[in-house]
Amino acid sequence: MSVVCPDFALKIGAKITPVSERVPEHLLSASGVPLTIMGQTEVTVGLRGLLIPHVFVVIRDLNHKALVGMGFLQQTGCKLDMKANLASFFDDLVILPLFGKTTDQAVLRSSARLVVPAFTEAITRVSVRSYFRPRCGVVEPHAAVFQQPYVVAKALVTVRQTQPCNQRYTYCRVLNLSIKPCVIRKGDPLATLGEANSVRVVTQSVAPNVKDILSVTMEEKIKQISDLGLQINRQNMDDSTYERLCSLII
Repeated sequence: MSVVCPDFALKIGAKITPVSERVPEHLLSASGVPLTIMGQTEVTVGLRGLLIPHVFVVIRDLNHKALVGMGFLQQTGCKLDMKANLASFFDDLVILPLFGKTTDQAVLRSSARLVVPAFTEAITRVSVRSYFRPRCGVVEPHAAVFQQPYVVAKALVTVRQTQPCNQRYTYCRVLNLSIKPCVIRKGDPLATLGEANSVRVVTQSVAPNVKDILSVTMEEKIKQISDLGLQINRQNMDDSTYERLCSLII
């Protein structure tokens, strides 16, 4: 399913209409957060002169302007070549780079050869191209990483600059999940860096109130633990340890 943020939809003059019955009533983000559906709109997507009409679901507070889903990829016969960093459409009628040279996004590549031991996390320096203008950004794993035995952590980072060479760089966290050491060569793509321009103010805290926690009696905690179906063996536990354990559970 393809999605678009309302501000971008209105900017391009798209008309937002009620969603059709084919759109699920409840949608979740990749992190499991419920998404607010505002409607749907039909947008004409241009692929180097080839115009494809496609329906996008309008999502409030979307972090990206638009995201295309499997429906669009299947409709256009999209084929991804991660090694060549290319996407082809309609039997190679249109071929586009997966990551273009924009001022608000850049590919982060390893600055030096790195050997990460098995089940080990490493922090490695990565180069930032000069055309990336923001001084901070959000790191997300590069598509090529999903074929590797290691993962790259998402993070909010600051872009640094060496003197006097004026080379720009930042850092990535890499975790080797395999039972063998993995080798990351110099110049390997590890992540993408996007401008951190989407900041949302949280008006309601999801954390419990500290005063409410302190006001819960020991008897109420024991009852809540019992309601959860949990049983605590107090045989080798003094009262102080038992009370602290109950406080950690509730």
